[in-house]
Amino acid sequence: MLQRTLLLAPAAALLLVLAAAPAAGADPRPIAPQDVVTAALAGDARVQGANWDLLAAQAKAREAELRRLPSVSLSAGYTRLSDLPISLSLAGLNFSFPSLDNAWSVGLNLQYPVFAGFRLRESARLAQVQAQGQEIAAEMIRRALVFEAQRAYWEALRASENVAMLRESLALAAQSHDLVSQQFTHGTAMRVDVLSAQARRDQATMDLQAAVDAQKRAFWNLAYLVDGTAQAPGTQAPTQAPAAETANARVPTAADPSAGYVAPYVLAVKPEPVADARFPTLDEARLIAQALSNRPEIRAAGLTSAAADIGRKIAEAPLYPTLAVTGGLLYADPNPRVAFQTDPNLFTATWQVGVSLSYDLGGLPANLAGRDAQVDATAKSRSDEKRQREVVILDVESSLLAFQQARGEYLLVSGMIEQARENERVTAQRVAAGTANDLDQLASRIARLKIEFAISNKLIDEQIAAADLERAAALAPLP
Repeated sequence: MLQRTLLLAPAAALLLVLAAAPAAGADPRPIAPQDVVTAALAGDARVQGANWDLLAAQAKAREAELRRLPSVSLSAGYTRLSDLPISLSLAGLNFSFPSLDNAWSVGLNLQYPVFAGFRLRESARLAQVQAQGQEIAAEMIRRALVFEAQRAYWEALRASENVAMLRESLALAAQSHDLVSQQFTHGTAMRVDVLSAQARRDQATMDLQAAVDAQKRAFWNLAYLVDGTAQAPGTQAPTQAPAAETANARVPTAADPSAGYVAPYVLAVKPEPVADARFPTLDEARLIAQALSNRPEIRAAGLTSAAADIGRKIAEAPLYPTLAVTGGLLYADPNPRVAFQTDPNLFTATWQVGVSLSYDLGGLPANLAGRDAQVDATAKSRSDEKRQREVVILDVESSLLAFQQARGEYLLVSGMIEQARENERVTAQRVAAGTANDLDQLASRIARLKIEFAISNKLIDEQIAAADLERAAALAPLP
């Protein structure tokens, strides 16, 4: 019952997730990173498959353990015999026995390998190790899925933020083009200035189109994790939209590629700087020690070495003799061990007990070669285990470096926003005083927008890097 909970509990959670899934045309629902993680763990096919593999491995482990018990078989048979009277001559006297027309038998046989080179014991151990390996494999999938879900959320948020910022950038580029066109009309700008402004507007349009496509792909990926479908339930507004903006869609225009697209989810959690309390330590040595202690890959590599060692012992089993105890009980009419049985209604019971000792001499060369091959496989598994430790250490070091780099870049970029805002304010004053024009004002707004764009992306980079560091060092427990 406890094992079936592995599948029934996620299934129940998945029903709740699907019940809350938005229908086509429904308003977007709020969602947070933890919601994505919970839904992904409940409904992802990889988790379900890993759980089934675990149940199968546990069943095989129980089967291997039960095979150590004595083998008991029960048999029954009936045979119709041809009519064949028996005649016997003894000391000049002739004796005639009637033919037995029917033969009945019931048998009970027992066989128990007392010693088989530890084959049965080691096979049971190997099955147990393989079941533990499947459990660790399921944990590896769940941990990887937690990071995948968090990254999918932040990438969807990044795509949405990029669309919003590039939409504003397109509006500013369009205003700049209009101003340059007016200046050209009044003779204060040249044709090359108009073409340059038009090129900037067209480039902003293409950038926005690329951002919208990236947003759709990001929400498709998010929808697959949340609702189990590769098609996000986003909608496209009709061509004729209301003149005013709504909460979910903008008025479609020819110059705005993002017009009318409604994202299927409202991303409720916005990126913020990662708090120091999220990580108990950022000391590299401690993080590596934590990873080597908790990462399932390390435990899986250790189990692989243990399985190889058990496989070596199984390969050595044929080098030992096999000792078995046998027994049987036969209740038959006629019983082959009873001579001259002529009574057709007489059942006779007999029993037997025996001991057998065997050794495979002809297979000795092949068994030795198999043992040597398994010894080499055991040495390779030890090497792979060491290599896995090195991979985990490198993973922690790379993730820590990426997190520190993302944090440093955010701190560096965030310090530029005040300067950009001040530049925009001063430019506005210069425009009011007549010492600057509207193009200067637009340029200052674009500069400020680029800084905000960079800050938003660096915050998301820091969130993803933090989630990756938690994965690499196995800091966060599984939900």
